[in-house]
Amino acid sequence: SSDGFIAVFMMLRLYFYTPRIIAELSGLRNEKTRLIGLMNNVEISYNFIGKAMLRDNLTTLLFLFVVSVVTMAYAMIVFERPMGPDTNLDLFENSVWLIIITMTTVGYGDMYPQTPMGRYVAIFAALLAVVLVALAVGAVTDRLTLSRD
Repeated sequence: SSDGFIAVFMMLRLYFYTPRIIAELSGLRNEKTRLIGLMNNVEISYNFIGKAMLRDNLTTLLFLFVVSVVTMAYAMIVFERPMGPDTNLDLFENSVWLIIITMTTVGYGDMYPQTPMGRYVAIFAALLAVVLVALAVGAVTDRLTLSRD
């Protein structure tokens, strides 16, 4: 229904605010960083800081994972609500379980979405997991790379 789409789009605001939250928590939005960026002809934007934090800080990646799980679990609840009592995805805990199991590609099969939009949320969760795992592998590889420093 249309109110479900509106509710999910309201929750998707977290994705738009996540780079700003990461930038503000990093402490890199100050005058010193801005001056270094001007000297090197680099714009220090929220996306630039977010990318730098994702590359250097595993806590940022964990924060992004938690935001993704919460957002998609909420979307799953909204889109599976029309099924009524026939689904066990009306509880937030069950939706979080389904999203995490989908993102880790375990797929026990004990719960599954029954509506087309719920299935699209599960597909998006699986694709997002590929991206998050790639970011995690890159961050861990950078930390484990030997250098002369």
